[in-house]
Amino acid sequence: MTISTPFINTFQETLEKAQTWFVDLAQEMNWDEAQAYHGLRAVLHALRDRLTVAECAHLASHMPMLIRGIFYEGWRPSTLPIKLKTREEFYTYILSRFNADTDLDVERLVHAVFTILPKKVSGGDLRKIIHSLPEDLQNLWPA
Repeated sequence: MTISTPFINTFQETLEKAQTWFVDLAQEMNWDEAQAYHGLRAVLHALRDRLTVAECAHLASHMPMLIRGIFYEGWRPSTLPIKLKTREEFYTYILSRFNADTDLDVERLVHAVFTILPKKVSGGDLRKIIHSLPEDLQNLWPA
């Protein structure tokens, strides 16, 4: 069986698009791409678990296929949303899911991811997601 070129190109394109997310975060955090993967995954999972199922689907629809797979990895929609109301609860949740480095500046990581996301997801769609969050979590997003 031969795999067609358009099929291979689809995966190559999603890999390239996803890699820009890791590269951007690695540059923001002064990390390698493996650390950036773990950091992005932890923050995306915390955000995902705080959103409703509909909000998750809406946000994920704007992600490259590979990032969308990371976003949905281990997802249990029947238990959501988790009521993370404060930045401290949000940071603690991220720390419990970050498995690449114990000396994590979680505030800096969240700021970096929340700086990158608006560059990757269209503004109006992301604003709807942000405004669905409690005020303390809304304030984590750069203006």
